Amino acid sequence: MISGKTQDGNKDDCSRTPAWSRWAVLALSLTTAFLCFVVLAQVEHARGVTVSIHNVGKTEIRHIKVYVTGVCYDFGALSPLDSRRLRVAPLGESGLEVGFTDATNSQRRLTAECFLDGFSVGDVAIKIADNRVIDVVDETRTRYF
Repeated sequence: MISGKTQDGNKDDCSRTPAWSRWAVLALSLTTAFLCFVVLAQVEHARGVTVSIHNVGKTEIRHIKVYVTGVCYDFGALSPLDSRRLRVAPLGESGLEVGFTDATNSQRRLTAECFLDGFSVGDVAIKIADNRVIDVVDETRTRYF
């Protein structure tokens, strides 16, 4: 009875998979795929660094851009004493630069002293006044999982 047939040539009823078990396997597979998707979405969302830029000067800064390896993020403009936050995700090892147009319509590009990579998470707060970076608070760490 190795072939799944009885001695009289009829198919053995024990060799058939019940319909409910096929549905159970399908439901388990779909549930597992959905849970994997949810976990990966959470991991992807948790990646990156929140960059805060604070204009502590007396003039507006416009066309603010944050540069990290491989990506440029547009921050818009900041009035005096205004701030804005944005999540950035460098593609590899990177410093952080802030470019903007000052009150005299001059283009500036300043370096914020911090190190980021593709696994960095946390916060960086940058204070800008008088066309220079006056303070950087780097609260980032590397997280692989």
